[in-house]
Amino acid sequence: MSKAAPVAVIDLGTHSALLLIAEKQAGNGFTVLKEDFKVTRLGAGIEKDEILLPQNQENTFKELREFKKEIEAFGCGQVTVLATEAMRRAANALTFLDALHKEFNWQVKVLTPEEEARFSYLGAISVYEDFTSKLFTVIDVGGGSTEITKGRGKEIERSRSFPVGVVRLAERFDYRERMVSFDIPTVQEILDAQFDEAELKKLTEDTFLVGTGGTITTAAAIHHGMETYDPNVINNTSLTLDQLLMMFEDLNARSLEERRQVKGLEAGREDVIIYGLMIYIHLMQRAGVWRIRISAGGLRHGFLLANV
Repeated sequence: MSKAAPVAVIDLGTHSALLLIAEKQAGNGFTVLKEDFKVTRLGAGIEKDEILLPQNQENTFKELREFKKEIEAFGCGQVTVLATEAMRRAANALTFLDALHKEFNWQVKVLTPEEEARFSYLGAISVYEDFTSKLFTVIDVGGGSTEITKGRGKEIERSRSFPVGVVRLAERFDYRERMVSFDIPTVQEILDAQFDEAELKKLTEDTFLVGTGGTITTAAAIHHGMETYDPNVINNTSLTLDQLLMMFEDLNARSLEERRQVKGLEAGREDVIIYGLMIYIHLMQRAGVWRIRISAGGLRHGFLLANV
């Protein structure tokens, strides 16, 4: 019997695109062959203009062509693009997706907020041993939205998507390089209004709080001073609220050029990282939780798990 061809999943987000190439395994699982990450800024400006700007579309297509080379090199038999908040919001999303399908002929799924939360949750918890019986609350802070999902193992009990992410928050402040003291109450008001129904205060002591997505994995990489991203190290990392607060203060005090020199901080995140950290800090303070575990598993991994 011939071996099945690898499959590829692309998470096409508001700020970045992430590629996963994997082989399906017998039973419910897969083996990762390749992962890649590109900053596209596809949804930059959407808060103001409500469309995908031409230069962002061009840059996204440029990066997707690089993904295509990797996909073809592995001989992938199926390619699925998962589109999220930017595609849900942009007035010209259909035009963009038509162009994408015409050039690449890839299957595209525009996920509902519920589907996005479900797949992010499944991907995030999958990196932990014996995850089937544990209680989890997973926070996925993306570019355009934040998903908070509670469950026991693979069984989801409650899931919510909130229309605030690192890009949308950064745009509210015109990508201000540094936040000053009088900005913080305004940020708190914005986040309080957005997360009013998050129900994080109901977390129990036996619940694993897990963070996934670019902000928190970047925070873990910075914590370790990573020069080469290693998901296995990320998956064995937890950060305290105090560590995130100190990281925010350190990065906020630096210029964009100085941030680019920080080991672990990927190029293209230097102007949004402080906004993502503020979201995580706010949610942890709201929950009264002092530590968060980090998962390199995410939307693309969860989609594969749900569809192998």
